[in-house]
Amino acid sequence: MNADDICALEDRRCDATVAGDVEALADIYADDLRYTHSHGGMDSKQTMISNIANGVFVYREIHRSDVVVTMFSGTAVITGRARLELTAAGTDRTVHCRYTNVWAEHDGRWQFVAWQSTPVPASWPTHAADYGDKSTRSPTALPGAEPAFTSPWSPTRSRQSPVD
Repeated sequence: MNADDICALEDRRCDATVAGDVEALADIYADDLRYTHSHGGMDSKQTMISNIANGVFVYREIHRSDVVVTMFSGTAVITGRARLELTAAGTDRTVHCRYTNVWAEHDGRWQFVAWQSTPVPASWPTHAADYGDKSTRSPTALPGAEPAFTSPWSPTRSRQSPVD
């Protein structure tokens, strides 16, 4: 398993989430999944699948950027930015966040074991250097600017999903 393989699994997870494909998610999610939402709430495999199946969470789009995959023996840690378009408990929301998620090998198969996200404003600086001189800030650090989700895939350690 390498970073590209993990990115393919992550693509499958996001596609299944948007499709509401709870059968696929039941296969993807580890039995001991811990999913910590950007609002601080936590779900298990069972509650996350139930919430998607019952329409509590309806994900319309998941856009990822600045994705970095770090491989360890039997574990992959992914960090990045995301913009989630969803309906949560009947309320349409757009969530901009930074996230860390973990995939681990269980009995010869790779499964999604953890998600932790932190909300950030849409115009939050992309990198620590963006806090400095305004002339060196990225476009995402400017007030009212949309986050940059169009960076190309890197063939080595990171992968990003471009927006149409």
